[in-house]
Amino acid sequence: MSKMASFIDTYHYWGAEFVSYLQTTLPSLGPFFMWVSDIGDPGLAFTLYFPAVVALHAGVGVRLMWSIVFCEWSNMILKWRQTILVGPRGSSIHPRLTPTIRQYPRTCETGPGMPSGHSKLNAAMFYVLVAAFIDMVITKLDCLE
Repeated sequence: MSKMASFIDTYHYWGAEFVSYLQTTLPSLGPFFMWVSDIGDPGLAFTLYFPAVVALHAGVGVRLMWSIVFCEWSNMILKWRQTILVGPRGSSIHPRLTPTIRQYPRTCETGPGMPSGHSKLNAAMFYVLVAAFIDMVITKLDCLE
């Protein structure tokens, strides 16, 4: 096994181990993370957030759409094509040291995939929205004082 493959395997294992740790130490946060995943759903991004944001500000809407499209495209390239970042699924993380990870009703995968498409889309989409909010509202309020 090459050093790079060993590094990637270790990276995937510790990612799954971290998810397992969060699920066992903070089980009450499961519904919160499911809610965050729901509001960052790609379907909502295209059908609800983008039209609403474009109606309010076209420039922010364009930035939002590009971030959504880039995240979806990069998720497809990095996760579903045979590249070095394709994460293992289920029990293939490590033959002897597989962390226990709970599945939730909306989880479609058989295990923790890396990179996470939901977390990438949430981060990119809400970064664009929060940055626009800060730029348009917070800095304008500071100027009024």
